[in-house]
Formats: sequence, C-alpha cells, structure tokens
Amino acid sequence: MPSHQRVLDEVAKGDEASEKPVSPATTVIATTQDKLPTDNELPSLVCSMDPVAGVADEEPPEKATERELSALHSTHRKVYRTLLLLVSMVLVWFLSFAQTVLIPLVMSVVLYLLLRPAVRWLNRRRVPETLAAIICLSVVVLTLVLGILPLIGPAQSWLEHLPEHLRNADQKLAVVREHLGQFSQIREKLASLAGSEKGEEPIRVAVQEGELASSTTLVTVTGSTLGMLLIVIVLTFFLLIAGDQLLNHILSLLPTFREKRQTVELILDIQRGISAYLVTITMINAGLGVAIAAALTVMGVPNAAMWGLLTSVFNYVPFVGQGVAGLIISLVALLTFDSVGYALLVPVVFYTIAAIEGNVITPALVGKHLSLNPIIVLVALLFWGWIWGIAGAALAVPILAMMKIGCDRFECTRPVGTLLGG
Repeated sequence: MPSHQRVLDEVAKGDEASEKPVSPATTVIATTQDKLPTDNELPSLVCSMDPVAGVADEEPPEKATERELSALHSTHRKVYRTLLLLVSMVLVWFLSFAQTVLIPLVMSVVLYLLLRPAVRWLNRRRVPETLAAIICLSVVVLTLVLGILPLIGPAQSWLEHLPEHLRNADQKLAVVREHLGQFSQIREKLASLAGSEKGEEPIRVAVQEGELASSTTLVTVTGSTLGMLLIVIVLTFFLLIAGDQLLNHILSLLPTFREKRQTVELILDIQRGISAYLVTITMINAGLGVAIAAALTVMGVPNAAMWGLLTSVFNYVPFVGQGVAGLIISLVALLTFDSVGYALLVPVVFYTIAAIEGNVITPALVGKHLSLNPIIVLVALLFWGWIWGIAGAALAVPILAMMKIGCDRFECTRPVGTLLGG
C-alpha cells in the first residue's frame, strides 16, 4: 500500500474515534489525570457534581416566612409604642391647654355623680326632677355659705393683727437666729479660705407692691373663683335635669342591647361608688374639723373654728392636705403663745388626731366602698396637681376612683383596676 494511502486511512480512523460519545467517567478520569483538585476545591467540585448537595444548605420557605412575620410584628410593636407616646404627650398638652374649660366641667361631673342618687330618691317620691335638682344644689350652696360666712370676721381680725404676731415671733426666735448666725460665720470663713474675694456689694433695689395693686389682684382672684363656681353650679344643674336624656341619646348610638346594658350598669356603678365615697369622705372631714377645732379651743388657740374648717377643706387632698394644715396651725401657735414648748404641743395634738383619722377611721369606713393604692394616689396627686394646680389635686382622687370603677367593670381592663386598688 502506498504511503499516502496509509496516511488517509489513519486520518479516517481518527475521525471515527472523535465521533464516538465519551462517558462522564472517562471525562472525570481524564480530568483527574490532567490535574488533581486541591483540598479547598473538593467541596465545590462535589456540589457541582451532586445537585442534591447544593440545595441542602438553602433555608426552607416556611422558616423564611416565620422570620419575616416576626420582623413585621416587631416593627408594628415599635410603631404602636411610638404612637402611644405621641398620643400621651398630645393628651397631656391638651389637658394643660384647656384647663379653663375642663376644670369646671370635671367639677360639674363629680357634683352630678354625688347628687344624682339624691335627685333620683326625691323623684321617686313624686318630687319633680327640676325641683329636686334645685333642692340638692341649694343644700350644697347653703352649706358652703353658712360654713364660710361666720369665719370671715375672725380671719380679717387675725390678718390685721398679723404684723404684731410676727414681731412677737421674731423676738421668740432670737435664740434660733443666734445659732443660725454661727453657721453663717462658719460659711463665711470657709468662703474666705476658698479664695473668694469680696467686692463692692451691689445696690439692692426693692420694688414694693402698692396697696392698690394688691387689692386689684385680690379682687381679680376672688372674681375668677366666684365665676368658676357659678359655672360649676349651672353646669351641674343642667346635668341633673338633662343627664338621663343625654344618656339615652348616647345609648341610641350603640348597636347591641348588651352594650347598652353594660353602659348603663357602668354609669350606675360609678354614680353609686363616687356618691358613697364623697359622702363618706365629707362626713370624715367634717368630724376631723370639729375634733381639731375642739382641741385648739381647749388649748387656747384663737379662731379655732376657722382652723378646723381649714383642716376639713385641706383634708380632701389626701396625705398632702393634712401636712399643709398642720404647718399652718403650728405657725399660728408659734405666733400666739409666749412659750415655744407649749406652742410645739399644738402640732403634736394636731398630728395625733390626724393620725387616728388617717390610719383607723378612714380605712374602716372608706375601705368598704372604695379602696385605692396609696402609691397610685400620690402619683395621681402629683400629676393632676402639676396639670391643674390646687383644683387638680382636689379632683385627683375622684378621677382615680372613676377610673378604678370603670376598669373593674370590664374583663380586659380588670388588671388595671387591680393595680389601682389598695
């Protein structure tokens, strides 16, 4: 065979060999023979050869959905807390901004809850509702007038002799001032050792308020107070004669009979609870005032009836009221008596009677109607006193009592009522 024919046959055989399919094993063997993979390349090589191994490391769709829902719930909670904080801040600002309107309104609601059972009792005995409201309001107003008018004269007399009392007290406290002067000398020596230099003292300018300005201020305060009381009486009167009609209009907006019944029962519970609480507290405060007036009369404190009434009024503010009344009476005793020791006996007697009332009588009587947590009461006094001043401190306990009665009525808010309770 010629040489060129042999070359053509070898080329043909090579083409046939190239057309034969090559198995994966042959390819792998050829690859491994060509270049062996290193240890770092083995995992990637196995994943490329085995499809199952590559899918095994991926997270199931159920777990991914749970993680997304958890993140969504966390975001919702953060948004809810932020909105709650913003709403609380806006509410506090509104309570402070609208106090001129809200204070008489809240006082009227409290008086309405106090007097509504009495109006209903008179109405059941065939007394017209309007006349019953007039009778109840007249009793309240006459009680306040008859209790305050007899004390105006003694109060003016005591204020007229106040400069003389202050001069006597200044002489009595001379010994105390001597001890305080020693402390002042020690302070000055310490200041000189610290390197303080004494320069020229600035000229002190004292601006004295004239009698006309003080009288104008007194008239303004008295006029605003009387105006607010008049508004409270008028609002209470209309609530007493039209409160049930307003309640019926509110009930007509509720869709189901069950919600209407729950609303009526809640309002009746609040009326009974607040009325019983305020009546009991009023009787206790009146008894405390009488006891303090009698004790001060025996001890020779002038105008004892006035200080007894002051104690009764201040005692509507729990904890704080008794402390303020005791300090005022202690100052009066110090200004009145020559002996400092005998003057100090007056606050001892006062706080003893107040302690018996606060720790024995009030828990025994008020606890049957409504029990409140003392810590929550102090927090409420601070909050409402900060928002509305003296009026807010006086209304703090009735507002807290209404909140507790309302929270105890519903299952979802019952834990809050338990927290407010004593």
